[in-house]
Amino acid sequence: MGDTLEAFAGSVPGFSLGGTGEPALAPLASVLGMLPLFRPASAARPERSDYLFRSEDGKPLGYSLEESGDFGFDLVHGIPGRGKSVLLGSLSMAFCLQGGARRLPLLATMDVGPSASGLISLIREALPAERRHEAGWFALQMTPEHAVNPCDTQLGCRYPLPSERAFLSNLLGLMLTPVGAEGVPDGVAQTISPMIDLIYRMCEDGKAGVAPHAYSRYADRQVDAALERRSINLPENPLWWDVVDLLFDAGEIDAAARAQRYAVPTLKHCLQAVRSEEVQDLVGRTAYGSGNEPVTDAVVRILTALSGEWPILFAPTAFDLGQVRVAAVDLGAVAPQGSPENDRQTAAMYMLTRHMLTRHWWIDPDVAPGIPERYRRWHAERLREIRETPKRLVYDEFHRTKAAVSVVALVDRDAREARKLGVRLMLASQKDSDFGELADLATGFWVLGAGGLKEDESRNLARTFGLGEAAVEAVRFRLTGPSSTGAPALRIAVDDDGSRLEQILVNSVGPAELWALNTAPRDVALRTRVQERIGAVAGRAALAQGFPSGSAKDRIAAELDALERRGAKSSDSEADVVDALAEEMVRMAGALSGR
Repeated sequence: MGDTLEAFAGSVPGFSLGGTGEPALAPLASVLGMLPLFRPASAARPERSDYLFRSEDGKPLGYSLEESGDFGFDLVHGIPGRGKSVLLGSLSMAFCLQGGARRLPLLATMDVGPSASGLISLIREALPAERRHEAGWFALQMTPEHAVNPCDTQLGCRYPLPSERAFLSNLLGLMLTPVGAEGVPDGVAQTISPMIDLIYRMCEDGKAGVAPHAYSRYADRQVDAALERRSINLPENPLWWDVVDLLFDAGEIDAAARAQRYAVPTLKHCLQAVRSEEVQDLVGRTAYGSGNEPVTDAVVRILTALSGEWPILFAPTAFDLGQVRVAAVDLGAVAPQGSPENDRQTAAMYMLTRHMLTRHWWIDPDVAPGIPERYRRWHAERLREIRETPKRLVYDEFHRTKAAVSVVALVDRDAREARKLGVRLMLASQKDSDFGELADLATGFWVLGAGGLKEDESRNLARTFGLGEAAVEAVRFRLTGPSSTGAPALRIAVDDDGSRLEQILVNSVGPAELWALNTAPRDVALRTRVQERIGAVAGRAALAQGFPSGSAKDRIAAELDALERRGAKSSDSEADVVDALAEEMVRMAGALSGR
C-alpha cells in the first residue's frame, strides 16, 4: 500500500524525514502481542548501555554495568561448552570500553588456564604502542623468577597497612594450619601477630638493636642505573631504606619501589622471629595440635619445609606487574587438585595472586598516619586516583577454591567491603554449589545452562539463585549453548529493594572477538599456530574471514572423520589437520593484505 518510490526513499538513512507507512487499525490481540508485556524489553537505563545483547527473537537489549550502582557482585554458572568464557570476556571488554573514561579501568582476572589471554591480546593490540604495557597476561610458575613477597609494603612504609597486615596474618594462618584441620591451632594464632610485628621491627632503620638490610651494589641493575643517572651520593654503609628514600626524593619512583623489595622482610625472617625470647615467652610450651611438639618448633618446621615447596613465597619480589592496569593471571601451574595438601597450596596461590593484583584497591584513604611524612602526599594522590577509578575483580574456575575455606572467607570479606571502595566482583564456576553462602550476597546471576535436562539439577539451581518456575523451565530447555546466532544466558538482577528481573539474553559476538575469546582446545590450537606465524591481529582477521562462526571445530571434525575412514590414526591426523588449516589461514591473510 502507498507510494512505492516514497517507501524506498524512506528506507535510505537520512534521505527522507517523512513517514511512509499507511495508518491502519489493528485488532487488539495483535497490538497486545507487540507490547513489552509479551516481548522482552531492555532493563538498562536508556542513557547508559555498555554492552548490547539481544533477545531470542533478535531485539537489541542493552546492558548497563552500572545497573547495580557503584557495586556489583555477579555469580556466573555455566557447564563447559555453554559460552561462559566468552561471556566473561565480553563483559570485561565492555568494562574496559566504558564511555567517559580518560584511561583504562583497573581489571584483575584470576583463571586456571589461558582463556583470558585472548581478551588481553585484544586490549593490547587496540592500545597505542607506548601504552601496551597497561595490559598483560601472566602464567604464574612455582619458580624463584616468579617470586611475590607477601611481606611487601606500600612505597616508603616500614610497616604494613591494616589491609596488608590482615592478608599476611591470614596467609600465615593457612600455612601453619595442619592439612584437614578446621581452624588455626591454639598457640599458632597467638604466635602470628607478634611474629609479624617483630619481622618488620627487625628490618626497620633508625632504631637501636635492629638489623636493617645493607645496600648491596649489583643486586638490581635498574636501581644502580637510577643512582648513577641522578648522581646520588649514598651515605657511608648505606641501607636499602636509604636508597629508597633518596631515589624517591629524586623522582625515581619505579627504582625506589624496586629498591624497597630488598629493604622489607621476607617470610624467612619468621624463622628468626619465632625463636626470639619475645615470642617464646608469649606462647611458652604450648603444644602444636595433639602431639607434644612446641608451637614455636612446629612453626620453624613447617615454614622451613614450605620454603622449599613454595619458593615464590620466601624471596624478595621478582615478578612485578609494573604499570599494568588490565591484568590476567593463569594459576594452572601453581593451583593443583587431588589432595588436601594440593588444596592448601591452591588456597595460598589464590590468596597471593589476589593480593598481588589488587592490594592497592583495599587501602582506606584514611591511613595517612601509617605512612611516613615524606611519602604521604604522593600516596594521597595515588590512592585518590585508585579510589575514583572503576575496578573489577574476576575469579574464573572458582570451584578450585571450594576446599579452601580461607579463600572463601577472603572473598566474603571482599564482597562486604567492595561497595565502599567501588570494586565490582564476579565469580564463575561450573556448579551452583561452588558458591555456597556467597550467593546470599550477590546482586546478579548469570546461568548458562545445567548439565542435561535433569530436573533435580535444575531445582538445585532454583534454590541457589531463587529461580521461579518460568526460569527453571528456561534453564532446562532454552539455554542450549552457543550456536550460529549466539549463546543464550539467563540474567537475574536483584535490586536493593529485593525486586528481581529474570531475562534471557543472547550474547552475539563478532567473529574476530569470538576467535580471541574461544577456549575450545582445537580452536585454541589453530589460533595459536596462525598467530605465531602472522601475529595476533592478522591472525584473528584471517580466522574470522575463514570461519565467521568463531570456530573451526566442524571443519576439523569432518576432515578427521574422512582421514579415519582411510585408516589414519586420530592422534597423528589431528595435528596434521590443524597444521593444514593454519597454512590455509596464513595464505588467506596474505591474500587479504594484498587487496
